[in-house]
Amino acid sequence: MEMLTEKDRYVIDAMNSERITLRELADRMNLSTSQVWRLEKAAHANLKQLLVRHQVIVDYLGLDDE
Repeated sequence: MEMLTEKDRYVIDAMNSERITLRELADRMNLSTSQVWRLEKAAHANLKQLLVRHQVIVDYLGLDDE
């Protein structure tokens, strides 16, 4: 997680750890819900890119079969 940008970490943490809604996060960030939705999708894509670099995770998820 520390390899993600601060914004990516904030969005992922808020949505997953704090379990706040898209609307609540949009209000916090002073953005529209569609902007926050795009940020969330981008943050998850960035996290996935980082995770698939680690062979242990690739093996665990069976991603090398694809």
